[in-house]
Amino acid sequence: MSRKRAFSLIEIIVTLALVGIITLCGIYLSSKYIAQQNILTERDMFISLLLVPQRMRALTNIDDTHHGIHIEKERFVLFEGESFDPTHPSNTYVTRNTPIDIQTPSDIVFEKLSGNVISGAGTTTFKTATASTSVYVNSWGRIEW
Repeated sequence: MSRKRAFSLIEIIVTLALVGIITLCGIYLSSKYIAQQNILTERDMFISLLLVPQRMRALTNIDDTHHGIHIEKERFVLFEGESFDPTHPSNTYVTRNTPIDIQTPSDIVFEKLSGNVISGAGTTTFKTATASTSVYVNSWGRIEW
């Protein structure tokens, strides 16, 4: 007489529990990775806007004025002049990619010709609930991240 072997109910439940635990670990780790990548992407966009359009425009004296960046909840605003004017026609708006909390001392304004920072020198912090990173702009216009 031949006996058929099959899995018991306990073996099936244990196997499903292990698969569930492994899946939850994967979801948790991937969500942390995605949050970190979102912060790095936002930081890199901010740095590229500081370096190329604004600081270089100030150094080359485009339009014979200072240049700065203003941070809003959903966008970055590149502006000309010593302070941000929301009605100025030369403002350039750059949409932000993700809803990351950005804390900065104030608008960052670069002086024409020298590229020194007139206002806004200090640390800008990018944060979510699980990750953060910072960008430091000193008074000479040096940007460190």
